[in-house]
Amino acid sequence: MSGFGAGYVAPSSHLIVPKGSPLGLYYMGIAHVGNDFAKERGDLFEQYAGRQLGQLADAEIHPEIIYRDERRSVDRIVVFDDLVLLVEVKSTRPPPPNSYVLACWTVPAQPCARSSTPTSSWKPQQH
Repeated sequence: MSGFGAGYVAPSSHLIVPKGSPLGLYYMGIAHVGNDFAKERGDLFEQYAGRQLGQLADAEIHPEIIYRDERRSVDRIVVFDDLVLLVEVKSTRPPPPNSYVLACWTVPAQPCARSSTPTSSWKPQQH
C-alpha cells in the first residue's frame, strides 16, 4: 500500500482494543502456548494470593502440605489465635468487560472449642 505515510494502518481499528484486553491476552496466550499458559497463570495467581495473605497481621501463613502419597492439602493454611482459615486458590479466565464476578462461600460461624492447649501453638504436620 502506498500513500498512507509511515506507521501502521488499521482499517478496523475497533478490533485492536479487545486484543489488548485481559480476555484477549488470555486467548492469545492459549492460542500460542496452549493449556500450559492457563496452568502457569494459575500457579502465578496462587503465589500472588499467598503473598497477599502474608500481609495479614497476627497470622501465621503455612503453604500446602504434600503427603507421602503425593496428595495435597489446601493451598494455604492461615492460623490466627482463635481461627484456622483454609484457603484454596482458583483461577479462571478473565470475565468479559463490564461484567463482575464475585464468588464467595461462607460457613456459619461455630464457637471454638476451648481446651487447655492454646490454639496459637498449632502447627501443620508433614505426613
